[in-house]
Amino acid sequence: MSDQIDSASILTTEEVAEFLRVDPSAVIALIDSGDLCAFKVGENWRIVSQHLLEFLGRGLEVQQLASLRRALTDPRRWAHELERAPEFKRHIEANEFGEGTFGHFLQQGLETLSAESGADNIIDLSAHRRDEE
Repeated sequence: MSDQIDSASILTTEEVAEFLRVDPSAVIALIDSGDLCAFKVGENWRIVSQHLLEFLGRGLEVQQLASLRRALTDPRRWAHELERAPEFKRHIEANEFGEGTFGHFLQQGLETLSAESGADNIIDLSAHRRDEE
């Protein structure tokens, strides 16, 4: 199979599997589930390369949205950002906020970070990653 997929080409399940580095049965499962558009020629499935590219784009979008959702809903991430704004951090720490408010959410993140920094069984892997780069 060519290193580059032509948007007008038609691929077999084996070619798609090779490209995705999966077993052909995984490609057939994607077709059966409706995630990947395909058509049959006799008993064999064929995939228009443009449909494969669209499937990959949707998959990337879903993963990016899930990653963004995790980042936005992790109070520790927000608490880390508060370190950049010390005056705002002091404001959050000094005031009371009702349950379910963003201020309360930030306070939970700060408390979690504080507890983690005081624990001797927590290893900050992000620091190790920065050292390796």
